[in-house]
Amino acid sequence: NGADDNASGTAAVLELARLLATEAERGAPPACDVVFALWSGEELGTLGSSHFVESLAGAGKLQQKVGAYLNLDMVGHLDDALYLQGIASSPVWPREIERRNVPVGLPVATKADPYLPTDVTPFYMQGVPVLHAFTGAHEDYSTPRDTADQLNYDGIRDTARLIAGIARSLA
Repeated sequence: NGADDNASGTAAVLELARLLATEAERGAPPACDVVFALWSGEELGTLGSSHFVESLAGAGKLQQKVGAYLNLDMVGHLDDALYLQGIASSPVWPREIERRNVPVGLPVATKADPYLPTDVTPFYMQGVPVLHAFTGAHEDYSTPRDTADQLNYDGIRDTARLIAGIARSLA
């Protein structure tokens, strides 16, 4: 059914966009563009994100066009921790995560390794700092039991709030 993989990430991205748009309407727009994108084909080899990176990179260096890539994939089962992966891709991540999590208060576990089998890979391979939010694998993953009634909606909202704070700070 795909409620967690990856409707939860899609919902979190939409909430993130809503939060930043609300701030902009209140007179606090970001200083630079923030692009919201949803990919397809990750399990087939990051097809959507790879196409985006290849198209955007063109003749120039992608890191001159994209300051950072924040990825939300399977964020619907927040229990023990929100896993933030790829923090070794930028020295700003540890401080930003800590600062932006103060008002949200999520249990966060970080992982340095930026080599992940997800949509962050095409960005990282082009030198773009990446941060991947994930609430962990579970027994319903890729089964018909991955249904909306299994999701932690408060956790999805709070994950979006944390990532919005990081995005706002970067922008």
